[in-house]
Amino acid sequence: MAHSTDIKPGGRTVVVLGSGLLCPYPANNVDLFKSVVDSASTIISPFPLNRQPDRGLSLPRNRIISGLSIGCLVIQAALKSGP
Repeated sequence: MAHSTDIKPGGRTVVVLGSGLLCPYPANNVDLFKSVVDSASTIISPFPLNRQPDRGLSLPRNRIISGLSIGCLVIQAALKSGP
C-alpha cells in the first residue's frame, strides 16, 4: 500500500524484495512492481536473480530497508504470515 500510494502522485519509492528479482513475491504484486518501474522508482534485491522467497530472507531484507530509511514503522504480521 505504501509503495502504490507514493507513486500515484508522481513520487518515487524503493522496493526491497525478500526474493530474487525474477521471483517477485507475492505474485499478486507483479502489477505493482511494473508500476514502480514505470514511475522511475527502484526495485532491488540482495539475493540471486532466481532465489525463491523464504521466511529466512526477511531479516536480511529488513536490514537493507532500515539502512535505506530515515525512520521505520514496524507492524507485526500474523504468526503464520510469509512464504
